[in-house]
Amino acid sequence: MSLAQRLGMVAALALTGVGCTVEEEVGCTLIGCADSLTVQLQGASDLADGDYTLTVTDTGNSDVQTCTLTMTAGQVTNIVGCSTIGPDATSLAFFDFVPTDATLVFTDSGGAVVVERTVALSYIESRPNGPNCEPVCFQTDPVPLDVTP
Repeated sequence: MSLAQRLGMVAALALTGVGCTVEEEVGCTLIGCADSLTVQLQGASDLADGDYTLTVTDTGNSDVQTCTLTMTAGQVTNIVGCSTIGPDATSLAFFDFVPTDATLVFTDSGGAVVVERTVALSYIESRPNGPNCEPVCFQTDPVPLDVTP
């Protein structure tokens, strides 16, 4: 093989990028998210028909969030003050509310406390549009709250 042929082969290999890695830039998507605390009501299907209130108090600064729900035949039929997540509507999300510690108080329509619990919370960072993309949100795994009568 002549010198010219060898140089041509080396040039061809260099142009094909053999042995090189190229990082592909991926664009960001436009998915939104929000910081949130989620409470999973366990045993809610056994609650008597009526109105119930879940009050969540940030033990660090006394910020209070209140969610009122109506139970009918074991199903959540109306909700005010928070959002439901999931098919059975027993996961209650409090958006833009991220306390480190919180007291959860679940009461019936007469104001009687069904359950009260103080929890230390941890949050999972979420970047729904990719690792280097905004927004960055912080959300809890659902916090279980047994409301079985």
